[in-house]
This record gives sequence, C-alpha cells and structure tokens, in this order.
Amino acid sequence: MLSNSQNLNSVTEKILDLYKKEECPLHICVQNGTSHLYHVLNDVNQANRCLNTPLHLAALYQRFDLVLWLLKSGANPQLQNLLRDTPLHIAAAIDKRGFIVQLFLDYQANLQLQNVEGNTPLHIAVSCQNLMAIEHFFNYKNGTEVVLNIMNNYGKTPLDLADENKDSLNFINKKRKNIARYMVTHQFSLDNYKHFVNNIGIDINNMLLANRQLILTGLINYFNRPEIQPSTLERKLASIKNSIECGARIFKMDGNGKSMVSMLVGIDDDQRKRSVCNTLEAHKKKLSFEEEKLFIEEEKSCIEEMPNGSEKEQMCRLLQRWQSGVELYRCLKGTVANMPALNPIDDKKRGTDEQQFKRHKQALIKKSILKGWLQQRTRPGNYIDNIINISQPSTSRGCSARSFCEDG
Repeated sequence: MLSNSQNLNSVTEKILDLYKKEECPLHICVQNGTSHLYHVLNDVNQANRCLNTPLHLAALYQRFDLVLWLLKSGANPQLQNLLRDTPLHIAAAIDKRGFIVQLFLDYQANLQLQNVEGNTPLHIAVSCQNLMAIEHFFNYKNGTEVVLNIMNNYGKTPLDLADENKDSLNFINKKRKNIARYMVTHQFSLDNYKHFVNNIGIDINNMLLANRQLILTGLINYFNRPEIQPSTLERKLASIKNSIECGARIFKMDGNGKSMVSMLVGIDDDQRKRSVCNTLEAHKKKLSFEEEKLFIEEEKSCIEEMPNGSEKEQMCRLLQRWQSGVELYRCLKGTVANMPALNPIDDKKRGTDEQQFKRHKQALIKKSILKGWLQQRTRPGNYIDNIINISQPSTSRGCSARSFCEDG
C-alpha cells in the first residue's frame, strides 16, 4: 500500500519496473517522441503484456503533448493495466504540476476506479502529497465526483492517509470549506447535497462559513436582500429544501447566534417569507408520523442548546404551536420581529474538527436507532426482541471525513 513513508522515487521505481516491459511499437514511439506515431498507429488503446496502453506510458513519462494527442485520437482514459491502475492513477502520483491530471479530467476520467490495492487516484495523490492533483479533483465539477470515504484493501480512506501529513489534511479541509460555500452560492441537486454530506463529510449543522453562518442561515440570508432577482430566490429556495432533506436543522444556532427561523422572522418581504414557510410546511407534511416525531425532537434539541432567555422561550413556543398543527407562517406572525441575536456558542465548546465529526457520527447513529425504535413499535411481533435488535451497535460505516468548523 502506498503511504507517506514511501517517497516519490520508490513509487516511480515500482511503476517503471512493471511498465517498461514494452512489446508494441506504439509504446516505443511514446517513449521516443511523436515522429513515428502516424506510421505504427493502428489502435491507440493497444495494450502490452502488462496491459499498459500508450496513454499509461505517456502519463508515466509526463508527455503532455502525447497525452493530448492520444486523447484526441480516441484513447480511453478508463482502461486499467495489470495492477488495475488507470492513467490517472499514474498522473496522480507523479504529475506535480497537475497539467496532465487536469487533461484527464477534461476527458471525463473516473475518479472512483480502484486499483488492486483498492486505491483511487485520490488515495494516490494524498499518499504522494500531490496537492495540485487534489486541487484539480476538488475543482472538477465542483467536487461532485470526489469521494473521501472509499476504503482501500487496508481499510484506509484518503482522509486516513491524510492524517499522516497535516499539510494534506489541512488542504483537504480547506477544499471542503469551499464546497460548503458552494452549497450556498451555487445550485446543486438533492443528489449532490447527499453526496456532499455522506461522501465528503460536510456537517451541515456545524460547519461554519467564513462569515460564521451555517449553510442554512447563509441561504436564508439571501431572502432579505432586496436586490436579489426572483430566479435567484427560486434557486435558493430549492437549496433550502435540499439542505433540510439532508438533515439541516431550522432552529440550529450558527456562530452569530442566529438560526434559520430567527432570521426568517425578520424577513420584511411577506411573499418571500411565505414561500420559505410553504417549503417547510411541505417538508413536514410529507413525513410519516415517526419521522415527524423524530424531526420535532431534533429541533427541540437545537433549541435546548440556546442560552436561556426570552428568545429561547419564543422559539420553544413557536415550535410547540407548529407541532400542534398551526401553520408556520401564522406561528411566525406571533413572534417578535427583528429578534436580537442570541449569544453564540463559544467555539471551544463546539470542539475540534475530530470531536465535531464524532458527535456528528454519534448523532446519525442515535437518529437511526430512534427511527428504528419508532418503526418497530408499530409492527406486530415480540416487543422485547425488537428492542434488543435495535439496541445493537451499528456496524455500518459512515464517511470518515472530519467535519471542519472554521475558527473565525
């Protein structure tokens, strides 16, 4: 397995040892230049006995011109050799400038293909501390193709490997912050949101943006900007819906002491306020009885985190009225507008990145157990057996990414 204890020279030697056993004239031409390519070319995907294609070798010798020529001629960047490495695996190890990596991405190279050791190109880039390759991977399609929780044959994810080098870990956390910002500023589908939360480890209820807002409070902030166009508001409304579908809590307080609901109270435009309320109502109505009960309990826990005071009491009454069936828009009408911000939770109490992720993971497990318990109560059968079954520790693996919360 590649690790940070192996320097780049040993990685290159390992590659060269297998890849230099050429049999095909085209492979030899790749090593020596382009002058004879046109005379011997009959299949740009022709493989030698080690299943290396000309594209593998062009990446190995860092021949940008040949990589570009081969790709334009129809070479397939997804083909794997005897070690099941793609040309992108090779480029992720040795292309420190990132030009060839970017070229493969331009031609839709697959970031999630694994070699015989289970390593993806991202595993390789992290192991070789190739920050430029990591940069290109995260920038590709705004991070929608990056997966940080794929385990190799040794049970290691790219983030596990990054733990061995703080520069790599800090760099990845920086890119994850960018993705959290994109979730506010860009339009993504629900599947993209789920990907960010599940596969990249975006803790939607704890990760603070540069302005100390959460993703949800950042989104609702758009609704009080008078210059925002209607089309933009529609996109932000869809993003709010996707965030809530992924578990964002509307009463969760951000680093400025504001929650989405407290900001919603202060929106002056009545039509905008009603549109957000209708979105929340639609989400609540489609929940089953058990899901709604769990949803309310989680929102209550967010209110419990607030400092004691009149604002907290107002939020409690608002949630109680909404739970009892009163329309959310009417509930907001009875709440004092332009509420002052609550005292934010001290960043030290939020904990380190690792502690936050552990709490996030524990919350997901607790949510799963509680949901299962509620479902089991409605089913016939042995009640005691049901309780025993759902009380067993979860063996499912979540994303091993650490939630990153900016300090200020």
